[in-house]
Amino acid sequence: MLFVAAVMAAGLGADNGPVEVHVLRTVTVFEAEEHLNFPWAYRGPGSLLALNCSIGRHTVSEHGMGLVSDDDGQTWAKPKEPALGGMGTLLRDGRGVVLQCWGPDANDDGSYPATTVFSADGGRTVTERVGGVLTLPFVMKPHFHRSIVELPDGSLVATIYGTREGHTKYTSALVRTEDGGNHWAFRSVMAHSEEVGREGFCEPALARLANGDLLCALRTGGPLYTVRSTDDGQTWDEPCVVADHGVDPALLVMKNGALVLSYGRPNVDLLISGDGSGAEWDGPFTVYRGPGCHYTSLVEAVNGDLMLFFSQSGFCGAEGTGPLNMMRLARIAVGHGRGQ
Repeated sequence: MLFVAAVMAAGLGADNGPVEVHVLRTVTVFEAEEHLNFPWAYRGPGSLLALNCSIGRHTVSEHGMGLVSDDDGQTWAKPKEPALGGMGTLLRDGRGVVLQCWGPDANDDGSYPATTVFSADGGRTVTERVGGVLTLPFVMKPHFHRSIVELPDGSLVATIYGTREGHTKYTSALVRTEDGGNHWAFRSVMAHSEEVGREGFCEPALARLANGDLLCALRTGGPLYTVRSTDDGQTWDEPCVVADHGVDPALLVMKNGALVLSYGRPNVDLLISGDGSGAEWDGPFTVYRGPGCHYTSLVEAVNGDLMLFFSQSGFCGAEGTGPLNMMRLARIAVGHGRGQ
């Protein structure tokens, strides 16, 4: 079930009064008789959007599927050529980039294989694969998850997580490349605790705020946390609880100054930091209550609407509410006094 409602948030940047948040409409991006889950959306140049998701029963028959839209999400089609993955980032020079590194075994020298994929046309096609390495000061099969951020000096930082040797719970860390992906080097541990949550700090989502801070949201198998760095990821403040639950957080800095945090399970929820600082949040604002994996992805539409992707589908053996499983897109207005 989708909910159309409004919440009041702190002002967007300037003190312009309360902020209204409205679900404008929800559309089906793709439907299938098989389960559809795990949406990852990429915002390319102009009206380009790319979406990756899984199709099939989770851990049993699921495999990846990609869709591309050239009209800002109005219509979708399977790409004729491989497009950039949904965890990609659009760089300042117009290229798209994504890191492929999902729990590999170590090389003979202790490094890990990590392939950086570039798209010269902004994401429509993959044009370059850099087969590089990732080095860590500890043993941990690294899982790249969600975020690559371009720093002002042109270097790239990426979020990874895994279980370090000798630990029982996940660690989330930041890695950096200064040579276009030939070498990803350890930069810092963002968060780790053997006492927090059932899982530890995992599924990191990173954003660079208007003031230059890096903010990361993290799943733990318990409360949802954020951590902050004021020095481009060299050091991090103590983790801070922002919600009492949450899987797969996603962060988006909108052009109007708002910072949006989505998370799930149960439900699909939003938190909004109206001034974009992530210091205080309004919400939660529940967008969807129904079957699915409750993973989400956020991009901003050309017209400034928030675009929230989620699944309405069977998951982990549970069937959906009807014969079809759907990948859904909610368009949401976030601003001062915008109507439905």
